[in-house]
Amino acid sequence: HRGKYCDIPSINVCKECLSKNEFGFISLFLDRDIKIWRNRWEQALQTATEIICFSKSSKKLLEKAYPLLDFQEKIVIRPHQVSPPSKVPKIHLESDLHIGVVGHINIHKGGYVIKELADHIKRKGLPIRITVFGTIEGACDPKVVRLLGEYKFSELPTLIESSGANIFFMPSICPETFSYVTHELIQMRLPLVCFNLGAQAERVATYEKGLILPIDITSEEIIKRLQAFHQRLRTSGNDVEKHYEQSTPLYQCGM
Repeated sequence: HRGKYCDIPSINVCKECLSKNEFGFISLFLDRDIKIWRNRWEQALQTATEIICFSKSSKKLLEKAYPLLDFQEKIVIRPHQVSPPSKVPKIHLESDLHIGVVGHINIHKGGYVIKELADHIKRKGLPIRITVFGTIEGACDPKVVRLLGEYKFSELPTLIESSGANIFFMPSICPETFSYVTHELIQMRLPLVCFNLGAQAERVATYEKGLILPIDITSEEIIKRLQAFHQRLRTSGNDVEKHYEQSTPLYQCGM
């Protein structure tokens, strides 16, 4: 309820949080009792003949939440299929750091993270821009953050190319069970940064142009690490791209 990921703590902590949590679909659960929530889902999981997880990460989280259930014969890890992009956009690493963020960015997807980054950039007078390919919940300084609104997936590569964004950030503060945006950006061979959470980090960990950040760092530290990552890619970008092309196919979604 404080807007931070808890990593599935003890059920007593969940009990206190759930009664206060007003975010998203949780507000539709009128009982607000974690034991009722877990019991209902445990019955469903026990009854199921097959449980599909979209990543190894989501399987681990399920096992942590329901440690008494034997999932081994039921769980199948089956990632979603992701359509290939219409083209691979060209980015300009020689330009100043320009952060790209893709999707509808609500609080779970990191809306507050982006607001804090924008506030830090403005406060320090840094030559850094943020472009959101989509929408964001909450107000961000328009001098720092540009919102492009809704788009069609087929339009995204062209929008990216014309925006000037050169480092992409997945600011989700919750573990994704599967991240379409992560896979789409990797298929477009774009430098990608995320927090050490969920399916997004699971995929970025195997990507040559990926960077994983600890979830508990400050906005100032995020900016410093993005700047260092940008500089490193600007210095050795061609070598990184060549290695990526040789080692990883353009269309790959089973990691």
